[in-house]
Amino acid sequence: MRTMNRSRLVALVIIVALSGCNAPPLVNSQGTPWPTISAFDVGPTDTASVAEVPAAETPMGDAATVTPILGPTDAPTLDAPQTHRVEPGETLAQIAAQYGVSIAALVAANGIVDPDHVEVGAVLIIPAGGVPGTGSASIPVVPQQTIPTPIPPTENALGPWSVDALTVRFYDSGPIVKEARLANVGAYEQWSISYPSDGITVTGLMNIPIGAGPFPVVIVLHGGIDQSAYSPGDDTASQADYLARNGYLTLAPDYRSYNNTEGSGSPLKVPWAIDTMSLIAALPTLPEADAARIGVMGHSRGGGIAEHVMVISQQVKAVVLYAPLNTDEAINWNLYTGLGSTWPGDDAAIYGSPISNPIGYDIISPSNYLDRITMPIQIHHGTQDNVLPVRW
Repeated sequence: MRTMNRSRLVALVIIVALSGCNAPPLVNSQGTPWPTISAFDVGPTDTASVAEVPAAETPMGDAATVTPILGPTDAPTLDAPQTHRVEPGETLAQIAAQYGVSIAALVAANGIVDPDHVEVGAVLIIPAGGVPGTGSASIPVVPQQTIPTPIPPTENALGPWSVDALTVRFYDSGPIVKEARLANVGAYEQWSISYPSDGITVTGLMNIPIGAGPFPVVIVLHGGIDQSAYSPGDDTASQADYLARNGYLTLAPDYRSYNNTEGSGSPLKVPWAIDTMSLIAALPTLPEADAARIGVMGHSRGGGIAEHVMVISQQVKAVVLYAPLNTDEAINWNLYTGLGSTWPGDDAAIYGSPISNPIGYDIISPSNYLDRITMPIQIHHGTQDNVLPVRW
């Protein structure tokens, strides 16, 4: 065993997925071999080292002792967690009784702050042991309002952002513009970039390895960060550094509304997936990039964006999700509502909530389109995550 930063372990995963392991190096059509790396020999070749990246650039966590995983393990197959959507008039006590679990267990499993108030339409995770009909269910459910009639997909306010619509829509195909060279660290150069997406200009950072390209590409997607405190590279710097030192061109988009980029993340941050797809479409305009070898890795909200990409894109060859959001956008809406965010209510006023427009949330949720995945996916999630539950 050896000590390895968690972000380096996640970076290793996508290297293994893109490069293969225990196999001869793959060769592209121009005869350029894929970069390869051994999980037990991760030191860079130049004088700088990954350990020299400042602590402020390693937001994914402190160093931990881990065993590198080079292939599938015999992990037990877990059934999807049982869930319950809160109907009008239901209380936590009624739901607990219905499933034969305690109120305390429901509160703990869902991070409920106020047990006396449960949001209508919220999707609750039923703790292990809960089985429909096993409880007393002695408290009747009395509806207090009429559930709105679902809006057909063809007329739905969220229709333009559905998985089907995103799969067939046009994405801007560049160009990716090198705005300014920010640094040369020996193993790679770092550039600020911009590219068109959906009629606006999106900014970002790019690391280009030193040497003969074109290089395989990894798009690194940052999590939800306070936009007033955000700087390009936040939540992605250490991963991008590690990958670039090992022969991968990395791109870290800021998303619209970040770093003075125009536009809005409404509705439900799906436009950020559009910005990522536009970046993928623009890769052929970048001579240093091998547009035939693309990987995507996302953390938290970035993982949620990557989940959209994994059911939409036919070009991406591997996806890594690190503590990602749920693939069900109704669950995510409820999560952010519970965290006190204002945007869920703002979006609901225009596009409906999970209870008033359930079909809309269904058609934008990757969870309903997982059979469209064409690339390998690897998921990393901490069992002690108190914001995004590991059972998601």
